[in-house]
Amino acid sequence: MAAVTELCDRLGVVEALDRAVGPIKQRDRGFGAGELLVGLATAQWAGEDFLVGLERQRADVVGQKIAPVAGLASTTAAGLARRVTGPQWRAVETGVALVSERVLDRLPAARRNRLCATATIDLDASDVEVYGRKKRGVAYNHEGQRVGRPHVASWAETETVLAAELLSGNDDPRAHAAQLLRRALAALPARVRAGRVRLRADAGYFAGELARVALFAGVEFAIGAKRIAPLWRLLSGITEDDWTDAIDMDHAQVAVADYRPDWWPSNTFLLIRRVRLDICQVSADPRGPGGAGPCTPTNERCRWPSWPTPTASMLTRSSSPISMCPHRNKQHRWSTGSGTAPASRTCSATANTAPLYATCRRAIPRSTPRGCGARCWPRPWPPGCTNSPPPKDPKDNCPAGASGTAKP
Repeated sequence: MAAVTELCDRLGVVEALDRAVGPIKQRDRGFGAGELLVGLATAQWAGEDFLVGLERQRADVVGQKIAPVAGLASTTAAGLARRVTGPQWRAVETGVALVSERVLDRLPAARRNRLCATATIDLDASDVEVYGRKKRGVAYNHEGQRVGRPHVASWAETETVLAAELLSGNDDPRAHAAQLLRRALAALPARVRAGRVRLRADAGYFAGELARVALFAGVEFAIGAKRIAPLWRLLSGITEDDWTDAIDMDHAQVAVADYRPDWWPSNTFLLIRRVRLDICQVSADPRGPGGAGPCTPTNERCRWPSWPTPTASMLTRSSSPISMCPHRNKQHRWSTGSGTAPASRTCSATANTAPLYATCRRAIPRSTPRGCGARCWPRPWPPGCTNSPPPKDPKDNCPAGASGTAKP
C-alpha cells in the first residue's frame, strides 16, 4: 500500500483525473472525482469487491495512514458516483492517458522504445453476475444470469485499460466495438500511436464495421470468425497438403484461405487452425479423466466410472458427453457430477431453465447457492439419489431399504 501511495504521488494520478473529469460538486471540499476513483481502486487492490469493503478499509487505522486516499466511506462513494455524468466517466480515459504519458517518461530508454515500437489493443467483454432484483443497468444473459457486461479495450503490453463501457447482459458488444476502438486509440500515448498498433479480438467481435475502422486507422487486426455455414463449406475443400505445422503449438496445424465476406476489407485473409485432441479432452467435466471412482449409491460422489470408448452418440457437435452414471436418466447430459451445483449456472435460473445436477444422496455436504432457493432443485429422483440440499436429519427422505447410515 505504501508503494501504491508513492506511485500515485509521483505520477499525480489524483490531480490528472480531477483535471480530466472536472468538478462533480458545487462546493470545492471533500472528495473529488480523482480521490473517488483512486480510493475505489485502492480498496479493490486490497481485496474488496463491494462498496461495503470501504468500511473495512476505514476500520484499519494503520492502513489508512499509508493509503493514497483515507477516510472514504461507502455512502460517500455511492453519493459521489451518482454525481458523475456520462461524459465525465468517459473523460476518465483522458486522465488515464495523461498518467500513461508520465509513466513512459520515467521508464528506461530500452523499455520505452519496445513499448513505442509495437502496441496491441485487446477487446474483451465479460459477464459479472449480480443478485439484486432492483439493480439498474443489468439484464439476463443467454445463460439465465442477471449480469452487467464490462466492455474493455486494454493495452496488452502494459495491462492498462484504455477505454471501457458498462453494458447490460443482453447488449451485443459488437454495436459498441468500433467506437471503443476509436477511444482506445485516442487514449494511447502519441509516441505509441506512431509505431505499429495491432488489434486482437475474439469471435464475439466478428463484424465488418470493426474491421473497417481498424483498416482506416492503420491498425492491423486479428478477429475471430464465427463458424458460419460458408466457413464449414470452405473447410471441406481444404486438402491435407494445405496444412502446415503451427509454430510453438503442440499438435496444431494452420492453413490460409482466400475467403472474406463482401463487407470486409479486400486484403483480409482467413487463417484456420486445427488441433488434434485426445478423446479425454473432449468433455464438459473440468476434472478430466481419472478423477473419480465407480458411481454407485454407496460411493461418496457420483462421477464418471471410467472414460469409455467413444461412440457416435457421444461425439456430437455440442461436445457434451452422455452421462454414464447408472443412477441417472440416460437422456440427461453430463454436467458437473460433483456434490455442488456451480452458482454460475443456477443462481439466476428460473424453475423451467435450471439444469439438473443429480448427485448420490451420500454426496458431500453443500448449501443452496445464493439467489437460488428451492426453485432450482427439482424433486428427488431416482430412489437412492437426490438433487436437493441434504436434509438436516440423515433419516429424512431415506429411500426404502436403505440402511440409514448415510452422512448428511
